[in-house]
Amino acid sequence: MALIYRTDVFAKYGITKPPTTWAEYAADAAKVKAAGGPPFGDFASNVPAVTTALMIQKGATPFAYDLSDKQNIGIKVDDQATKDVLNYWADLSTKKQIGKEDQFTTDYVAGMVGGKYATYVSAAWAPGYLTGAGVGNGSSKGKFAVAALPQWDTANPVSVNWGGSAFAVTSQASDKAAAAKVALGLYADEASLTDGWKTQTIFPLNQSVLKSDDFINAKVDFFNGQTANKDIYIPAENAYKGAVYSPFTVYYYAQLQAQIVKLNAGQTTGDKAATDLQAALVTYAKSQGFTVK
Repeated sequence: MALIYRTDVFAKYGITKPPTTWAEYAADAAKVKAAGGPPFGDFASNVPAVTTALMIQKGATPFAYDLSDKQNIGIKVDDQATKDVLNYWADLSTKKQIGKEDQFTTDYVAGMVGGKYATYVSAAWAPGYLTGAGVGNGSSKGKFAVAALPQWDTANPVSVNWGGSAFAVTSQASDKAAAAKVALGLYADEASLTDGWKTQTIFPLNQSVLKSDDFINAKVDFFNGQTANKDIYIPAENAYKGAVYSPFTVYYYAQLQAQIVKLNAGQTTGDKAATDLQAALVTYAKSQGFTVK
């Protein structure tokens, strides 16, 4: 993940460099708001994976789970790191320094095209989806750049991830070899990988691509020729330590999404949202037969 930003909005409101810390991000958001500018970013309820990644960046470990011990699960989302992150974004939202629109909608995309948002906290594959929706063309062409994700502590930077996909061949497949070839052709053969990274619709894990000069030194058109892979995304990938998902991620995301809606409406606090989320997840896990640690 990284910080995509509008260079024209930054220039108009006197932001001379992208924020390197979340404190700087908040200060810049306040500055732009005070000057009558657009929302600095967005706290969307429909991308709970982003909020989870930012919780992990602060030091949270929402889940502890090992497939060799399938019955037991650790759940910890009422910790201080989670509360801090939820309070941080809720505060910006309440002050109307950021937006709260759902992402991947026509309204949100139109906002990205029209400079309605100064920044977009997102993944390495985001430019591909934005370009496909018309962002970075016409009047918005050449207006985007990318910087490393802001940190809570620049002395101890943490890299985080949004995404991760696979086409899996299950044990029930009647022809596993054929199924594997289909999966390869859909996503991971040379033509698919090349198309994916050049259009920025995937961030490749394939080592031959990651280490290739073409990928490393690519001058990304969406970022006005910036060598974003070499300068931003590859260092972020190299620093990423991984994270543990729960076996009921869809349920967890739905519960977190509901809490973000309440936070954006001013109906709860980050502290209470984290506590309520913990209670809901523990109750659900137990109802599914897990022993909760």
